[in-house]
Order: sequence, then structure tokens, then C-alpha cells
Amino acid sequence: MPALFVGGSQVVGSVSLGKESTPAAQFQRTLGWRVGMLETRADKLTKFLFALESTLGDRALPKLLKERVKLEASLLPKLKHRAVAVRGFQPRGTAFAFELPAALLAKIGKEAGATAPSAAGQKPAQLTLVVVPDAERSFIALAPDEKTALRLLEETRAGGLGKLGDVAELQPLKSQPSVGGGFFTLQALWAALASVARARGQDVEGQLALAPNHGQTPWLTRADEAPAREGVRLTASIRLPQKAFEDVAAILPSLANLLR
Repeated sequence: MPALFVGGSQVVGSVSLGKESTPAAQFQRTLGWRVGMLETRADKLTKFLFALESTLGDRALPKLLKERVKLEASLLPKLKHRAVAVRGFQPRGTAFAFELPAALLAKIGKEAGATAPSAAGQKPAQLTLVVVPDAERSFIALAPDEKTALRLLEETRAGGLGKLGDVAELQPLKSQPSVGGGFFTLQALWAALASVARARGQDVEGQLALAPNHGQTPWLTRADEAPAREGVRLTASIRLPQKAFEDVAAILPSLANLLR
């Protein structure tokens, strides 16, 4: 478990699934895709995932969970793995394919307050996590399918997703020293709200597409420290560039309707 809590960086993006509103589509739309690097060896990550796969595949597990915590077998996810070649990486990676039952997704949505459609007859959600060794680090990609996850890793290795150093709005993070810094985008935040909004009949994705900068302008976060009389004073801040303000102003009507 400690291997899951490590330093690193990641890029998050959204997936387009049209107007499909099944539990699987809502889950995949909310999660989107992620690709990044972790400051830990790949074998530490895969060891945990192999153990999880073994546990989920134990035939005694459904009965045990039903007796102990009243959890039905229909809610249990499935997991399997296979070795994969990732262009740009010499070691082979491991692709972990998750299958999340529609009943589980509907339950998650209901507990989150969303009005989810019935899980009866619905297909499960597919999710693939690819882990690739890179000396003492690991590269990972999470996507709705293996093909997308592999493409993200290969583009990352080749520089196809661009370099953070080339983004003008991120220059303050490089030029102004701090204890910690980072960024996020309105596009990433909006994606997390999309499934909830769709369940209420609102098209927030369409609203963001019409925003001047489509929610892609980075919002900068930073943490600073300064000496204080009895120790150290820590401060945290978020910096919104002008383009970010323009997008927020454009989506305010949609946000107000969503919060009603």
C-alpha cells in the first residue's frame, strides 16, 4: 500500500462518449484519461495490483463479503492483466484491465446524489491501467481502453502531448521559487461535474466548448513559507490568469443552474 502514496506528476484529459447516459458512460466520462510519472519503481505498483487481482479472483470472496458486510457478488469488479509493449520504453509494461459492473456504478452514482439510470441490462464499464518501468520511476496511463492508454504513454515519451515548459501561463511556477506549486484547469474540474449535470438534463460540456478558451487555461497553485515569531508561516494561493476569468464568466449561468 505505501507505494500508492508517492510523488509524481500527471496530465488529465476528458473522453468523448457522445450523449450516452449509461452508468458505464457516466463513469468513464467523469474519470476521463490520465497519464503521468510516479517516483517509485513499477514493481512496487504491480505487486499491489497483482495481489488485488488475486483477491478479486478468489472464489470464496463473494460469500465472505455477503456474510460480513452484506455486499452482493454483482457489485464486485473483475481484474486481469497481460504484458504489453509500449513504443519508446525498452522494458515491457503491464496492462491491468478492470471491469466495473453496472450495478456498482449505479450504486456509486446514487450515493453521490446523481440520478442514474437503472443498471438492469446495462454493460459494465471497462477501464485499463498500464504501468511501465523507467529505471527507478514508473510511467502510468489510465483510460477507458488499452489502445488509448498505450497511445497516451507513447505520445508522452515522444513529446507528443507537449512540454510544460512551453506553456507561457506556467512560467511563474518556474521563475518564482516556492515550497510547492502546481496547476489545474477548468476543463478537468468541469469533466467531473458533467455526469451529474447530464443526469439532470444539462449540457455543461457544450457550455464549456463555447467558452472563449474552452477551460484549458492553467490555474496556478503555490505554497510559500516565511519565518514567523514562533516558527514558520505557510500560505497557499491560487492564481487565475485573465483567460481563466473569461471562461468562468462564460459558464456562470450553467454553474448556477447546476447548484440549484
